[in-house]
Formats: sequence, C-alpha cells, structure tokens
Amino acid sequence: MWYCTKRNDIMEVATKQQSIVNKLYVICMAITLPLHVFNMGGGEGLKPFHIPAAIACVLSFFILKKNKRLYKYVILFLMSALISSILSYASSAYSIWLNTFIILTSCIGLAYVDYKQVLKYTFFLVPIDVIVLFYHSIVEPQYRYQGFYSDPNYLCTTLIVFIFLLLLVYSNAKKIITKVVIIGTLVLTYALIFLTLSRTGLICSLLILLLASVDAVKKHFFKFIIAAIVGILALQHYATTFLDNQWELMYERVFEANDNVEYAGSHRFQLSLQNIRFILDHPQYIPFGLGGGTTIGVNASEVPGLAKYRKSPIGDHNTWTSTFSEQGLICFILFAIIIFKTFKSVKGKKSGTNRYLLIGVFLSIFLFSFSVSQKTYLPFWWVIFFLNNSSLTKIEYSSK
Repeated sequence: MWYCTKRNDIMEVATKQQSIVNKLYVICMAITLPLHVFNMGGGEGLKPFHIPAAIACVLSFFILKKNKRLYKYVILFLMSALISSILSYASSAYSIWLNTFIILTSCIGLAYVDYKQVLKYTFFLVPIDVIVLFYHSIVEPQYRYQGFYSDPNYLCTTLIVFIFLLLLVYSNAKKIITKVVIIGTLVLTYALIFLTLSRTGLICSLLILLLASVDAVKKHFFKFIIAAIVGILALQHYATTFLDNQWELMYERVFEANDNVEYAGSHRFQLSLQNIRFILDHPQYIPFGLGGGTTIGVNASEVPGLAKYRKSPIGDHNTWTSTFSEQGLICFILFAIIIFKTFKSVKGKKSGTNRYLLIGVFLSIFLFSFSVSQKTYLPFWWVIFFLNNSSLTKIEYSSK
C-alpha cells in the first residue's frame, strides 16, 4: 500500500514537471516566431530569436523522449548534414549547420505539445508584428517590400504562417472584438503580401483563402471571407500613398512583362541547375553534397572547380535543389520523407472544422519551398512541425 502511494506521488510530481516544461516550451516558441520577423536581414551571427529558440531546443529533448514518430528522421537529417559540413570546403558550413540544428530541434516539439496553448500565446503577438511591418512599409517604401528580411519571399512565407494562425483562431473565436482584430490584421497582412510583389506569395495567400472558404461555408462564416476581400479592395483603393502602381507592378512580376524583372522564373531554374551540373560531373559529392552555403555565389570559390559552373553570383532559390547540392542525396531523401509525412498527417485529418485550411497552408508552404530556400528558415519548420501535431483536427480555441 505504501509502495503504491509513493509511486503515485512520484508520478504526480513527474507529470507536474512535464507540464511546466511543456508550458515553458510553448511560450518560447510563441515568442520565437514573431521575434524572427526582425532578425533575418542582418546577415549571419547571433540574433534575438536565437535565444528563445535555443531554450526551446533544450526543452524539446524532454518533450521528445517518448515521441519518436518524426524525431528519428530529423536526427538522421541533422547527422547527415553534419557529415556534409565536416567534408565540405566551405567555411560557412559549420555555422549554417548549427543554425539548422537549433531551428529544427526547437521547432519539432510543436508536433507534440498542446497546440491550443501555442495558438493562444502566438495570437497576441502576431497583430503587433503586422502593425509594425505595415508602418515600416509606409515610412520606408521599397520597390518590393521585404520588411526586415533579406528577400521578399522570406517575408511572404512568414506572412503566410501568420494568415494560417489567424484563420485558425478566428474559426472558433467567440468574442466580436477578437474577430474584428483578426479581420483587421488579415487585411493588413494581405496588403503587405501585395507590396512584396511576390508571385508565389500572391498565389499561396489566395490559395489559403480559397480553401479556408470551404471550411467557412461549413461553419457559416463565409461572410468573413467576403469582408476580408472587401477590406483588401478598399485598402488598395484609398491607401494610394503606399499602394500606388502596385497592380501594374504585380502584373509585370506575374507575367514577366518587363524585361528588367529580376530573378524571372526561367532564370531561377538555371540558378538551381548550376551546382547540380557540377555534382553530376563530380559524383563523389552525391552522397553528402558540397556543404552548407555553397549554392550562394560568394561561397562557390571555396569549392575547387565550382566557380566555372557558376554563371551568376545569385544563390539557389529552390529548397529541394539546394538541399541536394549542399547536403547531398541522403539529406535530400530525408527532407522528402519529412515533407511527405507532413502531407500524410494533414491529409489524414478527419473532416473537422479546419481540414481544408490545413491542406491550404501545407500546399502553400510546399510551393514556397520551390521559390526560396527554406532549410535554415524558422517559420517554414515552425509550420511544418505544427501541422504534424496529431491532435490538430478541430480547433477549440475560445478567446476569454
């Protein structure tokens, strides 16, 4: 009898400790995503978002000790990438691997914690991010707005994740004020995507809205979709100071009507082939690639003979081809397995309230992986592991 009581007490303490670990992890990840918006444009080195991400990285090992459904593929991916870094001539390979390690191991816990808590804490920070970005786009206008990132497509990927989270919260929000805040934030978010002139961003944001409308019809809030579209059109009509000529510029980007449009689709395809041609001519690099960062023009000179294959200093924008080029065939296969398992996780959801929204954000992130390299990009992995949360079938969030 005494033994059973003692055992129950130990289990109760362990459960409380695990609950504390999970909550700390959720808070760290809720901070990391919005904080990431302000850190990518400054080059390599330690950035503020790395601090909560590093803490989450440590906490994730306690969360994952009994959950190995996806964890083993991530570890194998990181181990293979480390071997690639060891064998690489590139001086940046180790720092890129360390950044990848922190990002993947910090985000993977999102597949196992209470997703409702993640939504709760993240929701209150996302509108602040969007307002700051929108204000920044007014005071510092750019031809293609990229926020604090180094590429407009990176900003668009983050905004796509924001749209996804906002729509999840909205789907079961109870208070009118919560819905008003979300609609207002979504209108500003779509305006920001339009300002980036990102073709992929425009397609993906509309795809999410289209598929979310399927869930919306079932939930009887299709009027929200109409209100969002009307709001976007109204914003474009009246806010001429920051959306002047945007329709014409977007037309040129989408249809490549301007010969001076940088990084046209055909040009990006050629960029992706540069390193692959070199590897196919030097098959010893096939298993582990050339090392992190070697698809970027400035690092190509560090690999003997690679410079001759480089016709442009611009880096590879395709996540899949850059993974094969930098980390090799083994990492490419493991990366494909992780993405495929995410697809199975989303496809396998029962017909809950948000099934089509989940499919929409997966397809959007998948499309973006062909538009800009996402291997070391935290929002990409954040949403990939969040979609692997086994309980993410029907959101039951209520604002209090």
